[in-house]
Amino acid sequence: MSRIFLGPALHKITGQSLAFHSAATIANQSDWVILTSKEGCSATEKLLLIVKGFTRFVLALMTGRVRIVYLTSSRTPLGFLRDALFIIFASMLSRAKVVNHLHGSDFKSFRSGVSSFLGALIDWTYSRVDCSIILHESMYDQYTQYPSMRLEVVNNFLPEAEHYEDVPSVSQSGHVAIVLISNIILEKGLVDAICAVHELIVQGRDVSLTIAGAELDLKFDDLIAGDLIPRSYNRERIRYIGPVYGAAKRDLLSKSAIFVLPTYYEAEAMPISVIEALASGCAVVLSDWKYLRGIFGDFGVVFCRPQSPTSVRAALESIIDHPGKLARTRSVDASLARVRFSESVYKQRISEIFGELERDFDVCT
Repeated sequence: MSRIFLGPALHKITGQSLAFHSAATIANQSDWVILTSKEGCSATEKLLLIVKGFTRFVLALMTGRVRIVYLTSSRTPLGFLRDALFIIFASMLSRAKVVNHLHGSDFKSFRSGVSSFLGALIDWTYSRVDCSIILHESMYDQYTQYPSMRLEVVNNFLPEAEHYEDVPSVSQSGHVAIVLISNIILEKGLVDAICAVHELIVQGRDVSLTIAGAELDLKFDDLIAGDLIPRSYNRERIRYIGPVYGAAKRDLLSKSAIFVLPTYYEAEAMPISVIEALASGCAVVLSDWKYLRGIFGDFGVVFCRPQSPTSVRAALESIIDHPGKLARTRSVDASLARVRFSESVYKQRISEIFGELERDFDVCT
């Protein structure tokens, strides 16, 4: 028997693409891994990718051996229509269990924001989903309108957790290095972080801000070109360095005292960058947005108001002025994050869910 994994290419790294490719590593030789989307390609290339993927998908279903169809779902109209194609054909051509993995917190708002016709199609399609995986217990409300859908919780994970074992001691130089790692998206709070650190520098604080992340739909220079950021901001102490991955990202985090992410991103759920920062021993400033307090509230995270540079600055000051808070984060939160968000636990949970659904399949057949 076999399973089909449907998800995005790991072309430009996002939390969803990273999580999908980790889940797909549990595939064996009889399984099918089919890429359904790719960032940064033309409309023609996207269409060809869907046609190629759907052709392989139908061929897999026609073998009669597929028990699980696993997909990472989209919450845009076009993305939903692509997903619906796979979900509906899976229910028509097989008795496979359909597993939807939600890597966001915006399905409910997406569903409520579409036309009545598209909403009816969404409901009809998702009534054919056997199981949805959510990132945290607080997200059960995303699918309450589908009472027959099974819901399972699987946390996001810490990539390459084994490399986070040694947490450096707190710097005694007096300088406080602050870091923000995110794809360059306005709603991630980049402007608020820049303005907050700018104010601290103006006050005479010995701080710096390094911003790292990929420019997907927005260039960093375009972000700062408007009137949202003071033109006098210190470009030597507030700098953008582009995307960082792997060892370079771990090195940047290990040399930073505070990680800041004042996000108000609509789909924000469980940012992997926050998990990486905690595991690296950074104190974390995070906006009180969506489900973030419920997910990270038992860590020593300092929460700020979304879209409030003043609140971000106050949160940063509360850490800078209390070095013991940073030391405690490095000694306690780092160890907790490495254990709770282990990638091995993530893959084990995915495997367990598949196993339970496959046993149900055997009982029903």
